[in-house]
Amino acid sequence: MSRKTKAILLLVALIAGISSFLYLSSHLILLKSFSQLEQDYTSENVRRALNSIADDIRQIDTITSDYAGWDEAYAFIDNGNKTFSRSNLDDAIFPKLRLNILVYVRNSGAIVFAKAFDLRTGTESPLPPSLVKQLTANSPLVRHTSSDSVLSGALLLPEGPLLLVSRPVLTSSYQGPIHGSLIMGRFLGTDEIRRLADLNHLNLSILPLNAARQSSKSATILPPLSATRPIAVIPGSGETITGYGLINDIHGKPALIARVDMRRKIYSQGVDAVQYFLFCFLGFCLISSLTGYILYAKLLASRKERKDTEKRYRSVISQASDIILLVDIDSRRILEANLAFQRLLNYAPDKATQLTLYDIMEDDRSGVDWRINRILSEKVCFLGEHTVRAEDGSMVEVDLNANLVSYGEQQVICMVLRDISERKRFEGELMHMAHHDALTGLPNRTLFFDRLRQGLYKKERSGKMLAVIYLDLDRFKIINDTLGHHTGDMLLKEVADRLRGVVRKADTISRLGGDEFTIIIDEIATPADSLLVAEKILHVFSAPFRLEKHEMFITASMGVTLYPNDGDTAEKLLKNADTAMYHAKEEGRNTYQFFSEEMNSRVSERLSMETGLRHALARNEFLLHYQPRVNTTTGRIVGVEALIRWQQPQKGLILPDAFIPLAEETGLIIPIGEWVLRNTCTQARAWQEAGFAQMRISVNISCRQFTHDNLPDTIRGILRETGLQPSCLELEITESVIMLNPERAISLLNELKEMGISIAIDDFGTGYSSLSLLKRLPADILKIDKSFVSGIPGNKSDETLVATIINLGHNMGLGLVAEGVERQEQLHFLEERNCQEVQGYYFSKPLPAETLQPLLKNGTYPAAAGRQQPTDARDI
Repeated sequence: MSRKTKAILLLVALIAGISSFLYLSSHLILLKSFSQLEQDYTSENVRRALNSIADDIRQIDTITSDYAGWDEAYAFIDNGNKTFSRSNLDDAIFPKLRLNILVYVRNSGAIVFAKAFDLRTGTESPLPPSLVKQLTANSPLVRHTSSDSVLSGALLLPEGPLLLVSRPVLTSSYQGPIHGSLIMGRFLGTDEIRRLADLNHLNLSILPLNAARQSSKSATILPPLSATRPIAVIPGSGETITGYGLINDIHGKPALIARVDMRRKIYSQGVDAVQYFLFCFLGFCLISSLTGYILYAKLLASRKERKDTEKRYRSVISQASDIILLVDIDSRRILEANLAFQRLLNYAPDKATQLTLYDIMEDDRSGVDWRINRILSEKVCFLGEHTVRAEDGSMVEVDLNANLVSYGEQQVICMVLRDISERKRFEGELMHMAHHDALTGLPNRTLFFDRLRQGLYKKERSGKMLAVIYLDLDRFKIINDTLGHHTGDMLLKEVADRLRGVVRKADTISRLGGDEFTIIIDEIATPADSLLVAEKILHVFSAPFRLEKHEMFITASMGVTLYPNDGDTAEKLLKNADTAMYHAKEEGRNTYQFFSEEMNSRVSERLSMETGLRHALARNEFLLHYQPRVNTTTGRIVGVEALIRWQQPQKGLILPDAFIPLAEETGLIIPIGEWVLRNTCTQARAWQEAGFAQMRISVNISCRQFTHDNLPDTIRGILRETGLQPSCLELEITESVIMLNPERAISLLNELKEMGISIAIDDFGTGYSSLSLLKRLPADILKIDKSFVSGIPGNKSDETLVATIINLGHNMGLGLVAEGVERQEQLHFLEERNCQEVQGYYFSKPLPAETLQPLLKNGTYPAAAGRQQPTDARDI
C-alpha cells in the first residue's frame, strides 16, 4: 500500500471519527441548550401574562385608592347621600374603568352602595350573591385595621374568578378613623382573558386551581408549582410546549392557573441548525482534504514565494515617506537609498551610492564616527534630532533611528530619517502662542519677564541703564462695558499698533493682561531718554481712535522705573512701575510719573484705605448726612440731598472726596451705591410715616453705577422693598457720565423717568455741555455747580454763566437748584433771577437724620437777612 493511499485512508477515518463525535455532542449539548432556551422563553411569556394580570390588579388598586381617599366618599359611608352616588357612581364609569363590581360597605357589613355591571351588554346586573355573603363585619374585605391597609388579588366566585381590591374609605388626606371600605372588581371572564392574550400576543387560558387538580391532564403539572416556584414549563410530546403560572387570591394563596401554549419554533430551529452544521462540516472536511492535497504541490513553490515577498518589501520601502538608508559600517558609504532620499534631499537617483554619511550629515567626521560607534555598541538606537544636508546645500531637520541588519553575508547599518520640518514649524507656532498675546500679537507676561531678566543680566555686566514703563488705559472698563467687548478688543489692538510705532526694534512692548501694557527701553544713557518715549506715547494717544462707527479719545497713565536706581530685579522694577502708574492716575491721568520712595508710602496708605473700604459695609461704618434744599420764594424745605460719610475707627469721619474715587476704581461703588439708595429711601419713608410733608430726596449716581447693567432693576427693587413712591426720589447724574455713551444714557434715563423718578443734571456747565443733547435728555432739574455760585456777585464771568444757565433752564421748562450758597448776597442774586431752589451752608451744612429732623418739623427757614455764614465752610 502506497503512502498516498495510506494518507487518503487516514484522512477518511479522521473525518468519519470527527463527524460521529460532532453528531453525538451536538445532540447532547446543542439541542439541550436549544430546549433550555425554549423553556426559558416560554417561562418568560408566562411571566408576562402574570405581570399583565398583576398590572390589572394594580390599576384597579389605583382606582380604588382614588375613590376611597375622598372627603365626599368618607361622608357618603356615614350618610348614604344619594347625590354622591348619582354624581359620581353612575353607569358611565364602569366601561370607562373596565369594572364589574363597585361596593361601598360600612364596618358593620351594611352595604351603603353596590352595583354590578355587565361590560359585554353595557347594562347593570345583579350583585353576585356569593360576594354579598362575604361582606360581613368579620370579613377581611370589610375589616381594615389601618389607613394603609389594602386587600387585592383573585377571588373565586361561582359566577367566575374576580380580580378584586378592597381599601378603607378615608378622607382626601388619607386620614381616619375608618368607617367603611370600598371594594372594586373585574371578572376574569372570556373577554378579559382574550384581551390579555391579544395584549401579550399569547395563546392564554386561565382556570381555577381546583378544576386543574381534578383534571388528569394537569395532574403532572401541579406538583412542581408552589409559592416559591409559581411558574413551570412542560415540553409537549409533539410540536407544542406549555407553560403554567400560579395566580394568588386576596389571601396570598394560589387560586388560579394561567396556561400559555406555544409552538416549539426554537427547538425546531436548533435541530435544523445542527443538521446544517454537520452537512457544512462534512463539506468543509472534503474541501480541506482537497486543499491539503493541493498545498503539498504548492510547497515546492515556497522558495519562489519568498523571493517575491522580498521584492514586495523592497517596493514598500522604496515608496515609504521616511528616508531609509543602508550604510556600510567601515566606509560609511551609502549602499542603498529609497525614493524618499531623492524626493526630500533632491539628489539624483544614481547619486546616493556615491555618497557617504560624511557628505550628508551636518556633523563633522568625528561626530559622525561617534554616532556610528554608538549604534554598534547599543545595537538598536534612537539618535534624536539631527540636521542633514540636501543637494542644494539647505538643511533639513530629521529624527534619526538606526540599528544593525543583515545584508547578504555582512552586517550593515539601517538608518531611518523622518522629516520633522513641519513639526518644528508647528512647535515654533506653539512657542509663539505661549509667549505672545493672542489679541494684539505682543509679547505676554512670560516673555516680558524673560526679556527683562535678560536685559538686567546684560546691564549688570555693561553698567548701563534700562527703563520700564507700565502703561494703563484710563477708563477702559467703562468703554468695554458700554460699547461691548468687541469694541474693547479693537481698541486694544489699535493701542498696540500705536505703541509699536513709538519704540525702537531693540525695545520690547508687552501686554500683561486687560488694558495693561509694559515697555522695556533698552540701553538708555540718561532718565531723559525714557521721558522722551513717554512723551511720544502721550502724543500718539492725543489723536482720536476711530473704531468702526465710534470715535473716541483715550488717554493713558504711565509709571516709569529705572535700573539700577529703582530696583535690581524684574519683579521689583515692575512693582515700582505699577506704583508710579497709580500715582500718575491720582495726579489726574493722561500723564506719567517716575518712581520715588515716597510713592511706596502713598501706595501703602491707598492699600490700607482700600482694605478698610472693603470691610466698611460689613462693619456698618458708613453714615448718611442730609443737606436741605430751600425754595427761594417760600423759604420752605422742599427736599434734601443725601451725602455719604465714612466713620473710620482710626481716622474718624472721612468725607466722600477721599474715598469715593477709590471705590469707583475698585468697583466697590456698586454695593456702596446700593447701600446709599436703600438707606436713603428707608429714611425718606420713615420721615413720611413720622408725619412730615412729602418731599423729594436726592441721591448722586456714580459713573460706575450708571454704566452697570441692572441699575433700573436695583432701584425698582429698593423702592418696592422700602415702600417709597418713585416720585419722591431724585437721581443726580453728571454731564461727563452721560457723554461716555449718550445714546445708552438717554435710553437708561428714559427707563428711570418712566418709573416716575426725577432726573437732575449735576454740575451743569463744568464739563462738555451739548445743548442738542440736553434737549433730548429726560431731565427735570439743572444743578448749578458751586464753582460758579462762589464767584457771585462780583465776578462778571460767573454772574453771566449763572444767569445764562438760569435763563436756559426757564426756557427749557427745567427746575433749577443752585449749590454752595454761603452768603446772603449770593442768595439775593439768585432770588432776583428767579432760581427756584438753593442749598448750601447759608442754610445748613449736611446733618445726620436725627439732627435734621427739627428743621424738617419746622418746615421753613426764617428770613435770610440776619443769617450768618458758618465760620468754616468746610467744617462738616
